[in-house]
Amino acid sequence: MSFKSLFFAAAAAGMVACHPGVSISQSTPVPSRAPSSAPASLWRLENYVRDSTQTRGTYLKDIVVVLFRPDATQAERQAAVDSVAGRVVGGRPFRGGDGYYFLHVPGNGDPRVLFEALRVLKEFPQVLSATPEYVDAGLRN
Repeated sequence: MSFKSLFFAAAAAGMVACHPGVSISQSTPVPSRAPSSAPASLWRLENYVRDSTQTRGTYLKDIVVVLFRPDATQAERQAAVDSVAGRVVGGRPFRGGDGYYFLHVPGNGDPRVLFEALRVLKEFPQVLSATPEYVDAGLRN
């Protein structure tokens, strides 16, 4: 078993321990096109993270933004999401095409888990980009 597999298995097990209603085997199929919305609760202030050891800027805790190649199949998208124990929680579609997927990764706010997920996702040829969801902390109310 590779380090990344162990890393995400441990993260997922931690998620299950902290959230008994969550099951590692519980899986909602990844849609073949980016969802057209995301819950506003993702952008609550308590989800803002600023961690200068990994990146500059403020981003959402445990949220990865993924853009797949337009020709990526649903199975290829599923494989990428499953590789990081991710769950699609929303998206931002492009006009007339696909778009960005918002994935929740089971990191319990640990930036190392988020940035390892980004690294793993970028290894897949069907992934064009994988980034944190950066937010403008200056817009806080």
